[in-house]
Amino acid sequence: MLSLLAARLLSLLFGGGGARMALSPEQRKRVRRLVDDRWETEDEFDQFFASVTDPEELHLFAKEWNWDGGHEELRKVVRHPLCDLGTALLVYWRGSPGYYLQYASRQEAEPYERPVYGLVREIERRVKRGAFKTANFRYDPRKDLGSDMTPSRAEVKRYGRDLPAEMYLPTPRKAAEPNAAPDRGGIKRSQGSSSPRRRGR
Repeated sequence: MLSLLAARLLSLLFGGGGARMALSPEQRKRVRRLVDDRWETEDEFDQFFASVTDPEELHLFAKEWNWDGGHEELRKVVRHPLCDLGTALLVYWRGSPGYYLQYASRQEAEPYERPVYGLVREIERRVKRGAFKTANFRYDPRKDLGSDMTPSRAEVKRYGRDLPAEMYLPTPRKAAEPNAAPDRGGIKRSQGSSSPRRRGR
C-alpha cells in the first residue's frame, strides 16, 4: 500500500504535464490481459472502453497493442473522450502514415490498406479540430523506440505532398498550441500519409 502511494506521489510530482495518478495494479492487469491476447470474449474490449477512467489506461493499451490483432480497437482508443494527444500521435505514427503519401485518396490504396489509411486520416482531422483536450503523454515521432517514424525528405519530394504540420510536433505540449512544424524542404503540405514502415494493416 505504501509503495503504491509513493508511486502516485512521484507521478504527481514528476509525471510531466499534469497531475496524473499511477495506474493501479488492477488497471495494468486488465490492460495486459487484452494486449497479451488473454481475453475470452470480445465483450471484454467493450467493457474496457466503457469503464476507462484514466487516460493512462488508453495510452498503455495503445503502446502495447499488437497491430496484427487488428486496428479497430485503436480507433476506439482515439475516439475515447479521455484520449490524450500523445496517445493519438503514438497510434498515428505507428500506423505508418508516411507510407500512404503515395496515395492521393483512399480509393487509390489497396483494399487491405484502406482501414489503416482511414484511421490515420481520422486522427489528422481530430488533431486539426482540437478534439484531444490534453497533451500530457510524451511522444516524439522521431524517437519512437529508437526509430524515426517520419517520412524522409526524398519521400516527401517524390510524392509532392507531406503530412499535416501539426502531426510532427512532439508532446507534451498545450493541446491547442499553434502549428510550428519543422521545415520539410518547401514541399506543399496536404492531407497525405508517409513511410514504408508497415506495423499492421
